[in-house]
Amino acid sequence: KTRKLIKPQYSKNLSCYSRNLIIADKEGMVGFIGWDNKPLSKSQFNEVRFWNDSVSLVRKDSQWMLYAIKAQKAVLEKINKINFITDGDEKLAIVQQERKFGVIHSKKGTIIPINFSDIINVGSNEIPTYFTEKHVEEASIFVVIYYDSKGNMLRKDVYEQDDYEKIYCSHN
Repeated sequence: KTRKLIKPQYSKNLSCYSRNLIIADKEGMVGFIGWDNKPLSKSQFNEVRFWNDSVSLVRKDSQWMLYAIKAQKAVLEKINKINFITDGDEKLAIVQQERKFGVIHSKKGTIIPINFSDIINVGSNEIPTYFTEKHVEEASIFVVIYYDSKGNMLRKDVYEQDDYEKIYCSHN
């Protein structure tokens, strides 16, 4: 279709990341190449997922990161877990980085900063509403903040340990 050919020198079939980027597997590690077969990154990732045209969601060993393809550097590292709320053209996800949670969007960037003890979408996938918790161990209190889908604060409360257990429902 593009009248471009790349020699068969890769371990698996090539796959298009975007119009100008190709995902190439070399001996079990994945990287980016252009249609001229020149590397645009090292083959250093275990897995690559589309995030947006300039930033990719990549896994290296057991950790995910957002990787700026052109700059060849991570823009958000050490993502332990990703819980997608939407995974279509636009992606929205609750991410865990070490022991902190936040919400990121593939086009809008950070919706809720990654500094909460827990985040739960208590709304729908189409119109999320976020229940965030920040546990202050030294004071045995929980700060609870509700955010709308755009990251605007709706309500905030502070609870003692006993009162917090009455309002919090565990989730899986």
